[in-house]
Amino acid sequence: MQGLAIEGRVSETVLGVSLPVSGVIVTILSGDTEISTLETSLLGTYSVDVNPGIYSVKFEKAGYASDQTNDVTVGSGETKTVNKMLSRLTGSLSGTISKGSNPITIKVMDGENEVASVKQVTTFSLGGGVYSISNIPLGTYSVVATKTGATKTFENVVINEGTNLLNIGF
Repeated sequence: MQGLAIEGRVSETVLGVSLPVSGVIVTILSGDTEISTLETSLLGTYSVDVNPGIYSVKFEKAGYASDQTNDVTVGSGETKTVNKMLSRLTGSLSGTISKGSNPITIKVMDGENEVASVKQVTTFSLGGGVYSISNIPLGTYSVVATKTGATKTFENVVINEGTNLLNIGF
């Protein structure tokens, strides 16, 4: 097979910048028959030789919404480019803060990098404050809550798709 291929780049948008996504499982299908399965490179690229025909290209990676491009027609001597922009699956973190004083800042941290935060959560003297942080990529993080004179860290907080609960008491 010379010059008969499906190739492309898989990426995601982070803070308005297109970045490659490595380790995406790319499956080439002819109807319901799996022709080839491969993984994207560190640069998010892939390439597979195929016979002339009509194909579907499926893209899957944990933490991302799966996607598929159908009706990719490869003619004699052709190389078809199928680029894909994947979207991260996200969750949210919410809960209440008890026994706090104003203001309180909550940060979701991946190592030294801040992934998401909410600043100056207001609490009430008789109860607590309610907080919510949305659009957090799925994964395991540290959550750091700070107020004047105190810091509380929660290690290995797992963010799953949907709403995740973390109540914070000082």
